[in-house]
Amino acid sequence: MNNAADAIGERIEHEGCDPKTFKRVIGIRGKYSAEKEEATIEVSDNGLGMTEETRQKIFNLHFTTKKGGHGLGLANCKKIIEQHHGQMTCESTHGKGTTFTVTLPRFHPVKQKSTA
Repeated sequence: MNNAADAIGERIEHEGCDPKTFKRVIGIRGKYSAEKEEATIEVSDNGLGMTEETRQKIFNLHFTTKKGGHGLGLANCKKIIEQHHGQMTCESTHGKGTTFTVTLPRFHPVKQKSTA
C-alpha cells in the first residue's frame, strides 16, 4: 500500500498533474478459489508504473528506485510469501500503473516421511 501511494506521488510529480484534481486510485481485491484451495490478494494503483527493465529487478535484494530506499521491502515480502508456499508477482505498465498479486495456499503441503 505504501509503495502504491509512493508510485501515485511519482506520477503526479513526473507528469506535472494537479495534486488537487488528480484522482488517486489504490485497489485491493481478494478472492478464494475452493478448487485450488488458495487465496489471492491483488493491490493495484494508477501510479507511474514501471519499465520492463525495472520490473525485472524489483524483487532483487537491495534494488530500489526510491531516494533513501534500501531495497529490502519487496525482496523480503516475496521471500516470506514463498516460505509459506505462495507466490508474489507484478504486472506494470509505465505511465499507467502496477498490480501486485499474492497467492497463498489454504494449507501447507504435507511432507512425506522417508521410509529409507
